Amino acid sequence: MQLKNPDITVKIEIEHDKMLFIKVRHDGMDGFPMSTQEDVLSLISGEFDAGVASYEFIRRGSRVYYLFFNMGGRTHEIGTKQMAYELWERYSSSHKVRFTTVDFEPVVGEILTKIDDGQMGVVLKRMMMRVASVIAQKNRIEAVVTGEALG
Repeated sequence: MQLKNPDITVKIEIEHDKMLFIKVRHDGMDGFPMSTQEDVLSLISGEFDAGVASYEFIRRGSRVYYLFFNMGGRTHEIGTKQMAYELWERYSSSHKVRFTTVDFEPVVGEILTKIDDGQMGVVLKRMMMRVASVIAQKNRIEAVVTGEALG
């Protein structure tokens, strides 16, 4: 028997009183198994940072659901849905995904008429977080993912 250059390698796992023979090993994402961590609601915009943040939470074992604030019309929504679908199909298709769209054009219109230029971005983000919190609570989701630290 040669231990340094064996002719045959047999891989086994032992769990208490059971021995399992490993026939094939499939490469994964090097993360936790799906749905072993809390569900998250990802604010997805179609930009790079939101997609990366969603992917990282999928790797960490969270089921990711998507929330899109539509401020740019139907074409922007379709493109963002395609990105979310690609993430879901590739990395987390073991669960059903929810993609929620909120029409935010009226909110943006009101912000443009009532808020000073220097505060518009902050107020817009705050309104998005307020809506996201309500949607997360209704769906019993405890975390909201923004991807802000990546961009």
